[in-house]
Amino acid sequence: MGEPSAAEQDGGPEDDALDAARRRAASAVSRLGHVLAGHEVAEGVLLDLADRVDELVEQLGELPLRDKRNDIERRARWGEYRRTGVWPGPVPDGDEITFDRSSFVGGVLSPFAMGATFHREGDEAVGRVTMGPAFEGPPGRVHGGAIAAMVDEVMGSVNSVLGTVAFTGRLSVSFVGPCPLGTELEFRAGLVERDGRKLHLACTGRAGETVFARAEATFVEIDPAVALSMFEA
Repeated sequence: MGEPSAAEQDGGPEDDALDAARRRAASAVSRLGHVLAGHEVAEGVLLDLADRVDELVEQLGELPLRDKRNDIERRARWGEYRRTGVWPGPVPDGDEITFDRSSFVGGVLSPFAMGATFHREGDEAVGRVTMGPAFEGPPGRVHGGAIAAMVDEVMGSVNSVLGTVAFTGRLSVSFVGPCPLGTELEFRAGLVERDGRKLHLACTGRAGETVFARAEATFVEIDPAVALSMFEA
């Protein structure tokens, strides 16, 4: 996804440099994973790679653990809520939606991310992604679990369209056709009905004009203060 907005950038130059370095490292590891998954590699190269990675893992494993809550508070809508006590309203039509920068779906800080991006179009949240070899299920097709994760995240992005905080309570995905690997996919999700705190959502996944998935879900709205206390627990 794109750079965080000015309102989200609370850190100084050192924080920005570290953030950029983490994003670059995550992207490099992701590319390595797709290359490894998608190519025939000689035994010697694989063993050399394993030795080099093991060495890096041992070095990095000695460093302090990272607390994701710090990123939530510094960079996301949660930071604005902590500062003002007021939950931010809906994102403007056409704007990018930053769902979770550490998510393995669209997070720029995750080395396992799918590379999805999200934005608002009218009353819908729209997600786009091109799945690489690491997410292959049947030959040339995207793994159903990856599709379900993408559906869940674009539905979660509807929160930014509605200006609410809600979590997945139920998710049902129907795989109505094969989902191609290496092709741009589009997921559109929106509110169907509101029943008290229950938000009933629907989503459709397409590759071009071909629908490969339809989904419905129930999200449960929650007070931002309660949600934030859960994060801090």
